[in-house]
Amino acid sequence: MIGRIAPVAASCRRVRRHYQLAASLLLVVLTAGGVAAQDWDRDPVARWLNEHSLELIGATSAAMLLSGDDETTDGGERALDAAVVSAAAAGALKAVVDESRPREPSADDGFPSGHTAIAFGFARAITEWRSDGWPAFYGFASAVGWARVEEGYHDLDQVLAGAALGLLVADRSLGSGGLLLRSSDRPARSLIAGDTDFIHGGEALSWSLWAVEW
Repeated sequence: MIGRIAPVAASCRRVRRHYQLAASLLLVVLTAGGVAAQDWDRDPVARWLNEHSLELIGATSAAMLLSGDDETTDGGERALDAAVVSAAAAGALKAVVDESRPREPSADDGFPSGHTAIAFGFARAITEWRSDGWPAFYGFASAVGWARVEEGYHDLDQVLAGAALGLLVADRSLGSGGLLLRSSDRPARSLIAGDTDFIHGGEALSWSLWAVEW
């Protein structure tokens, strides 16, 4: 029994550490950058992050998938899966939660921050590939959250909710071996039959309809 409990406890401690690190970095970045800009002046760094952060995540995932190295390809699959499912989860919440944006009072899609959810989901997953890179990965995700607040696209609560959502979804994705994109050697749970397999780099991958027990 003890032999079974020990790995579970170690995994829980590791997950808790990820949440603590992510929350600490995000709060530091938001505090240092100022969390309540009111004139929405376009800071060049914030502008670049808001316009290109998702492109950077996509390009990084693509480069990893095309690397030809099995470990890197696997890390790219996990990171891309976490990012895509985080985006879907954020979109679903936006559809049912009616909150405005600081710079767009008439908007109704402020909660949660989708960019932040994607960035933190990506950071959580890619840290499994290179754990020593966590300062850069979570630092980038925190900077994305700061940029969303800095330019008035979201308030602090919406960004924190996005970060938490991304982390939760990424944990689910990692624990399931992938919710949308997975290698044939990582069986996924709660998947509906009828997967479409394709070959990439000698590996069989599956895009699947999925049913998640949230």
